[in-house]
Amino acid sequence: MQKAKNGTGTKTNCEDGEDLTINPIDQVKIYLKPKKGMSVSTPASMNIDDEAIAWSSGDDIAMPGSIGDIDTMKGGMATLAGSPINTWSINAGVNGLNRDNLDDILILVKYEI
Repeated sequence: MQKAKNGTGTKTNCEDGEDLTINPIDQVKIYLKPKKGMSVSTPASMNIDDEAIAWSSGDDIAMPGSIGDIDTMKGGMATLAGSPINTWSINAGVNGLNRDNLDDILILVKYEI
């Protein structure tokens, strides 16, 4: 796969020879998934590429069998620009995430092809 910048996005030549244009990022959602039977807290300041994550209980997702904050993924949004084909740095700050309770960090990137 070859990548070349196009005026509105990243133009990609696929294996079958078809060109696709991958448009810039539209939306980014971040979820903190707790380990089974546990809850997670959102860090006071967590950034992706120096862009702050805005945590909102409206973005939380209750997993099957959840009770209150137990087994509920904490959700937030960040404003990232550019191509979704990228490498990002994540900074949760000092004592930001508790590895004993955290199972995974999910980053969902919405963009158009």
